[in-house]
Amino acid sequence: MINVNFNNIDELKKAGFLGFKKMNDLFKDCSSIPKEKGVYLVLNPNFREEEYFQIGTGGHFKGKKPKCFY
Repeated sequence: MINVNFNNIDELKKAGFLGFKKMNDLFKDCSSIPKEKGVYLVLNPNFREEEYFQIGTGGHFKGKKPKCFY
């Protein structure tokens, strides 16, 4: 079993992960996202809190406001 630090991109590359893309680039052109089912990993390398541009329109769940990335 390999012990991988999932907060370090260099360690992930050494473990065989590939195809790193920035979210901003994917929002501009998502054609590089594979159509196949698989396991995909989203990293937050700067450990910044997520930002939402507008509040989602979904209902509240367990007293929490809905969120939206768009």
